[in-house]
Amino acid sequence: MVTGSITDALREHRARIRTDAPEQRTQFERAAAAIPALIDQLGLDDFGGAVLCDAKPRILWRFHRCAAEPGPQVVLKVYGDQPRGEGPLLEAWARNKVPVPGLVHGVRDGCSWLLMRYVPMKRLALESPRVRTWASERLAQLGTRIHAAAPELNPLLRPLATVMSPRWQLEADRLRARGFHVPSHWDDLAAQLYSALPAGPLHGDLAGTNVGALGDDVIVYDASALSGPAAFDAARWAARLARYGARPQEVFERWAGFEPFDDEPRGTELLAVECVLEAGSISQLRGTVAMGAVDELLSTAGRLLP
Repeated sequence: MVTGSITDALREHRARIRTDAPEQRTQFERAAAAIPALIDQLGLDDFGGAVLCDAKPRILWRFHRCAAEPGPQVVLKVYGDQPRGEGPLLEAWARNKVPVPGLVHGVRDGCSWLLMRYVPMKRLALESPRVRTWASERLAQLGTRIHAAAPELNPLLRPLATVMSPRWQLEADRLRARGFHVPSHWDDLAAQLYSALPAGPLHGDLAGTNVGALGDDVIVYDASALSGPAAFDAARWAARLARYGARPQEVFERWAGFEPFDDEPRGTELLAVECVLEAGSISQLRGTVAMGAVDELLSTAGRLLP
């Protein structure tokens, strides 16, 4: 966590945006401009620092005092655009008994915001096979609640293909440039799979950075709030566990044992394209562990895709 004054936090975040993502500057400045009014509106005090400072155009800060719900210690998240589905989706999950942080959300000055109760969760030790199995099974048990139809949220959820297809192409091309074999006809297949129906609410970014341990349960947060086939969340989670030594197909099949998918062949193909995307991401890392994960991911994709 980055501590210091609000002025210092804004200065550091601006520097990251300017260096790494100048095209995001307008959205970031819109979010920054909304902060003073939100602090006053929500009764926030005793700034605890930035939870995260990166090149994304959103602000994520902790405050040690909050006069409103869901205080007393909270995390404020502000996006420089609207509407965003994250707040409404987490709220719907809470009603469905999915473990998420308590929150309120809204729109102010053209910005979507969430105010979440600070939760002293623990990081999932996914290096441990026991923890990987426990977390995977618990998420799978929650799957039908996470993916329950919510027509009222549809206007706020971003289509899976809109978000993932460009990322997939970037990582597939990265792999090809590094000499890995990624057949060209997989490009069209990936686009088709990301557009597959039926489409419903998705977390969209399940990983060890967006799921924590709280007591004897998981807690889910930081949803991308997408719309697509339910099997995607299982596929993304399974592919990402490869960097910890898991076999993605085994993880996916274990999940499907708790949450059967309507179109299982399409689900395993979604797993395959997510394995390619994750392999591209990991290929930037160094070391035998990373390369072993890349080999496992591409081997899995090769078995599952035509």
